[in-house]
Amino acid sequence: MLAAVLMTRCAGDVSNGEVLSARDADSALLGEARALERFGLVFRAPKDWTLSAETAPVETELSGFTVKSENIFMRDDGIGFCMVSGVRRSDGPTDPDPLKAYLDIIAERFGGGGDVSYKNLRINGLTGVMFRMTVKDSIIYKFIVDANAWLVQFDFVFPADEFNDSLLKKMRSSVSTIQEVS
Repeated sequence: MLAAVLMTRCAGDVSNGEVLSARDADSALLGEARALERFGLVFRAPKDWTLSAETAPVETELSGFTVKSENIFMRDDGIGFCMVSGVRRSDGPTDPDPLKAYLDIIAERFGGGGDVSYKNLRINGLTGVMFRMTVKDSIIYKFIVDANAWLVQFDFVFPADEFNDSLLKKMRSSVSTIQEVS
């Protein structure tokens, strides 16, 4: 039931959501710009978060979608990470609205038993949605943006007992920098 309510609202008019812009990002909280070439995007991970060269891409099937991790940015203190993944339809006919179809799956998967909230977003002109969920002892912020032929998912994961306003500000600044390569 929660999933149905979430998706009815998430799938609604994104103009009712929050607008994030690179102009509003605090550059003192951010690392270098990183091109996500496959998706035609660029973004800046939080300062003191390092691109992990040790992590091989992982591909997962999720109810007709293929989710493939592309980059993992680890906090230098080892507490938390950001995983960037590409999401594409892997079976059947193409949905006229793949973002809504994928959000339905995410809401169904995570909306059943935990603490889940969502927000419609517009990030530098890109349509997106943010899910915030508590799973066991972790807080997960899942930002999903519709970029070209891809859905791109940015998962920020933190231990619940380590999450604070400073991390929230860094994450918000980072997400505010997601934009199409010009």
